[in-house]
Amino acid sequence: MPDSFGDALQNFLQKLYREKSKWESVLSAWEQVASEFKNYAWPSLWRRGVLVVEVQDSNWLYFLNFKKQELIEKLNELLPPENKIQEIRLRVR
Repeated sequence: MPDSFGDALQNFLQKLYREKSKWESVLSAWEQVASEFKNYAWPSLWRRGVLVVEVQDSNWLYFLNFKKQELIEKLNELLPPENKIQEIRLRVR
């Protein structure tokens, strides 16, 4: 029985490390793509191809709504295939 617990724990930690690495790659890509407004909009969650970005106020929400598709395309150029972003959801912090 201890081996199965050890295996389960190891699998969990490996999965956690992979998810952390994926998140770090998304953050890195965001830093490159959104450098002009990174102080006003920042990623808060990424899951199953959806990136949630919090924005400082409604003005940034309005502005970035127009740039969503462009942001997705630029981010996906920098991300590996398994980290592709299909959608960006914006919300005011």
